[in-house]
Amino acid sequence: MNFNLNKIVKEWSYRVHDGMPDVKDPLHMVELQQVLHEMKYPRKFIEGLLRRLREERVKAWNKGTKSRPEGFWTTVSPDTLEDPVKGKQYSTERPKDEDEVDEKDIKDKEKGTWEDFKDMNVLAMKKAGLMKDGMISLPFKTRILKIRMGKKTGGDYKQRLVDVLNNPVLQSGDNPQHLENMLNELENFKSNPDDPEALQRALDAAKILLATGSIDVSISELGNPPNNYISVRINNAPIYTFDSGPHTEAIVDAARENEIAKRKGASDSSKWKPQAPGGQGLLPEEHKPAEEIGEPLTSLGVGIRGQRYGKGQEAQNGIADTLQAVVDQERAKEGSAFSEAELQAIEDYNKILKDTTLSPDEKKEALKAQFLKLRQSSTEPNEVHKNFGEIHAAATLSVDYPNGEVIFPMEGNAGFHDFVMVFGDEGTGFKVVEFPVKAAGTSKGVGSSWKTIYKSFTFEDSPEAERAQENLNWLADTIGGMSSSAQDKLLDNENAEETQRTKVALDEMWNTVDEETQVAILEKLGIEDWDQLSTRDKYGWFVNKALLQEAMYKGAVEPHIDEEKTGNRARYAYVYDDGTVETRKNKVSCYKFGSPKREKVIEGKPYKRGQVIQTFNSKCLPTA
Repeated sequence: MNFNLNKIVKEWSYRVHDGMPDVKDPLHMVELQQVLHEMKYPRKFIEGLLRRLREERVKAWNKGTKSRPEGFWTTVSPDTLEDPVKGKQYSTERPKDEDEVDEKDIKDKEKGTWEDFKDMNVLAMKKAGLMKDGMISLPFKTRILKIRMGKKTGGDYKQRLVDVLNNPVLQSGDNPQHLENMLNELENFKSNPDDPEALQRALDAAKILLATGSIDVSISELGNPPNNYISVRINNAPIYTFDSGPHTEAIVDAARENEIAKRKGASDSSKWKPQAPGGQGLLPEEHKPAEEIGEPLTSLGVGIRGQRYGKGQEAQNGIADTLQAVVDQERAKEGSAFSEAELQAIEDYNKILKDTTLSPDEKKEALKAQFLKLRQSSTEPNEVHKNFGEIHAAATLSVDYPNGEVIFPMEGNAGFHDFVMVFGDEGTGFKVVEFPVKAAGTSKGVGSSWKTIYKSFTFEDSPEAERAQENLNWLADTIGGMSSSAQDKLLDNENAEETQRTKVALDEMWNTVDEETQVAILEKLGIEDWDQLSTRDKYGWFVNKALLQEAMYKGAVEPHIDEEKTGNRARYAYVYDDGTVETRKNKVSCYKFGSPKREKVIEGKPYKRGQVIQTFNSKCLPTA
């Protein structure tokens, strides 16, 4: 059937509010797309036509022409249309089954581009034609999205973006069109900050996406003046970034007026916490009563109270029952913190847990796939990853180790672990394996403080190891257990017995560091002489500077750790974006030292009050 331009334009004119179609107006372009779909033109033809019209629109803008240029419509051939990207020719003939037209090609193209995109640096994206002038162009359904991620174009952020674009809610219905509209209008506003209508149209599209309940669209003002900037995010992925400029205040004001809240920080969401007691977490106390674990286990550091889920399939059934109770409870509520999409994803996860027809490998693959769907269904994918990830890791490892009993601590993190697996019994002796769980990729999180991490180590049986452990125990339990003000008051008195013991511990650890490294550390920290520092400042530098603490650990701690015993007792689990669970042995070399999680300026001191943290080193080999 021939391409009937007059019929299209006539129908299009009826659809727009003033009867005058305008390719500069994205809402008019949406109406045109709808007209073409209703007339049953092929999808690739429609996309090619719209793309061609947008190109002509840009040319007109570049020439300063505010109305459509002469001969605008005659640039479209009535019989075929050339794809400006690939140079392909698409027939305008209508297919027999329009829904099946090149759908596989579109999905394959998306998947291939996205997989390549995750591993590309900026130069590679530019060479591949995916990035120009700071704008990334990615295929999405039958569209090309215009994305500006700003400076955050590393693999972590690109992975977040891919996760967002794979969200089934975002891909359904008219949501792809709303997403494209939002991005196009943000680009229009960037080009012309004096056009508040373009910004409002972007916000209108954002509100439609936000109203789905499973997609969190947020606009945040980040940084400090004069370097403050705007980040538009979907879930936790920056999808459009405005550099600093006079438009910043206008965007913030408009976002507030439209009730598109500033994005929440990365603090934990209590609703996803598995171990929170009193009904505040996913595994609340009234649904699965906590038990006194008993002396044989508490003596091994498991904690005082916990939720016991049994072994293997029994553990999986127990976790599924508890989760289902939460789902039922939340569905009965008015104003639940969970969306229906989240609850359905949890329920589907439960069904897999209870399925006894699957082989171990099949069950792990099914749990992995459903975990990804749960992340994609949620407005808090980062929180799902970090907190539900603990449940997912325990469930997955109960498949790998069906003879290990799964226990969740009930009173916060009991020492080093998020959950434990207990093997054996009182007759044969208990073997407890501790598992802290961290989200790999999207959020590496905080491994733990130096005070709790070192206690997960098993020291060798030697006088040197005993002395190293004595020093650490003193610093952690005696000084580290005090409030900041009590520490300062004590350590300012150099004659106090506790202060002298602290000085000995710190000096002995410092003396294990080789001279060349000592000189480099002092120069980096701006310290002239270690011995001239007060005990208070030595302790302050030690607990607040990763550079110093790492050197002391490598000298005073690592040589005295029994790696084999530690690895058999304490392991940690990485949960990846796609739901893969990987365990690794816990040893000193598997940690990276990071910045303080929270810092507070100390008046008159060259360091900040904080807590040096250690995060898991992804280069450590997985446990065999």
